[in-house]
Amino acid sequence: MARASFSGTYGHNLQLEIVSGGSRQDIANNFSMVNVQVRLIANSYPVIYGIGGKTLKVSAGGESKTISVDANISQNQNKLIFDKEFKVPHDSNGSKSVYISARLDINIGNYGWAEVGVNVQLPTIPRASTGSSANSIIGQPIVLNISRHSDAFKHAIWVRFGNYDKKIAGDSVDTSFTWTPEMSMMDEIPNDSSGYGTLTYITYSNGIEIG
Repeated sequence: MARASFSGTYGHNLQLEIVSGGSRQDIANNFSMVNVQVRLIANSYPVIYGIGGKTLKVSAGGESKTISVDANISQNQNKLIFDKEFKVPHDSNGSKSVYISARLDINIGNYGWAEVGVNVQLPTIPRASTGSSANSIIGQPIVLNISRHSDAFKHAIWVRFGNYDKKIAGDSVDTSFTWTPEMSMMDEIPNDSSGYGTLTYITYSNGIEIG
């Protein structure tokens, strides 16, 4: 929450307040819908009436909305003049700090304009899970463990070992998978006793790949 007084001779009697009223996450698509509320707040002095719509501009995360609002207000009134959601994309790691601002121009009766802004740290959206490495012997089973950020996440696992490139687990693995390296992998190291490959863990949320 943040407040700012209006400009003008009597502007200190009137304030513009901005509040982030919470957010809801779209985990699969890595964005939040952020609720923004703006209020016009008068102390025991101001009475503003008989004016037409006044321009209010509200911005959040690079998106702006400009609307005409009723800025008429009575003494000691706390008036909601804006209540809408903004779509705010998160960074690739799921984190996001968003700057929310609002400006209202009244420009009447020695009340000028007010502009207020606030930085809001949004809850981090869980992203790709982390899978264990493998140090195994071809032909012997090994357990691959996965650390996930949400119980709803599922996973697929790919192995690349030379020209061996195979999806070893479908898209429904939870937190562990037992894998037995195939004997055919020995064809990739005909003159060596060991070799290195790559394990890739793919994370899904509601069937959508997120990392």
